[in-house]
Amino acid sequence: MFQPFSRSWIQPIGCFLSRGAATSDELYPIILESIVLLENSGLKVNAVVSDAAQWNRGMWALFGITEEKVHCEHLFDVNRKLWFISDFPHLIKNLRNWMTKGRVFKVCIPNIFNLPNYSIPIHLDVHFFLCTYTVSISTMYFLISS
Repeated sequence: MFQPFSRSWIQPIGCFLSRGAATSDELYPIILESIVLLENSGLKVNAVVSDAAQWNRGMWALFGITEEKVHCEHLFDVNRKLWFISDFPHLIKNLRNWMTKGRVFKVCIPNIFNLPNYSIPIHLDVHFFLCTYTVSISTMYFLISS
């Protein structure tokens, strides 16, 4: 699907049937061909957006994408970059699913207030509990020194 940044229209560009998920080796040439066809028709492709499923991350790796480098040289113009973006709603869905399993995660935050009783970094432990009698998720925050 092609969607311009500054317009409200969307254009499907292809549909592929597969049994199960397509592998990253199968996705790579499909994405390459899509970019070539769109650019040859006068449209500018600046980003490839997909969820972070294993086969899509594998396809990103074939383009040279890593956690530190989320773009590659554009196929048509060396002055442009081709960005790879994870679909935000899928990230929120994954976070929601992870939180409802009662998991705990730590976020390192800088000590910007220069608090004397805490060493740098301060960790924010966030505990999520799925309430069985309500529809909401309750959240508890605890500051601990590292």
